[in-house]
Amino acid sequence: MDGAKSMDICLDLDMIDKFAIHAEELINWNKKINLTAIIDPFEIAVKHFLDSIIPISIIQKQGHILDIGSGGGFPGIPIKILKPSSSMLLIDASEKKVIFLKNLIRILNLKDISALHVRGEDLKFKKKFNVIISRALSTLFEFAKISLPLLSDHGMLVALKGNITKEEIDKLMTLDNGKFKIEIKEYNLPYIGDKRSIVIVSN
Repeated sequence: MDGAKSMDICLDLDMIDKFAIHAEELINWNKKINLTAIIDPFEIAVKHFLDSIIPISIIQKQGHILDIGSGGGFPGIPIKILKPSSSMLLIDASEKKVIFLKNLIRILNLKDISALHVRGEDLKFKKKFNVIISRALSTLFEFAKISLPLLSDHGMLVALKGNITKEEIDKLMTLDNGKFKIEIKEYNLPYIGDKRSIVIVSN
């Protein structure tokens, strides 16, 4: 995938094949349940897959990753495909979407990954997560409020967003007395040029 190369991400044929299967399943299931408003194959490749794997260079540790509001499997499934040795938990508030995710995990034969029907604020988990990631989930404040109690020491939250406002950052800093570091990386999606932001919150 040339778009991945332009972002300094190397994909092998097995990864690309898994992306293709994921996309096919997404399109087929979307006829029955609402997984995505994006149905054009080119837009799926760019707006779902490329956008999901862009933070891969940030996620260096092969640790325990939580994807909140995974929906059609983004960004969790593509990240798991690129980092197969990581442990991954996908959660979503929609039971139908979780059924889709479990089916997708089975078809792709992915290991050490599971999907749960639960809201982020209701998740009770003994083990803390090294990385908690989400794509366009609510506001930064709400994402951090849900995620910080689930984050391990020296872990990080990764929020994939569009434009970020100063007001959002200021409100985020009111959590936990602002005892965390915030980093914002901005980029444009290959081919279409849409502006995106990655917000990284580390403790």
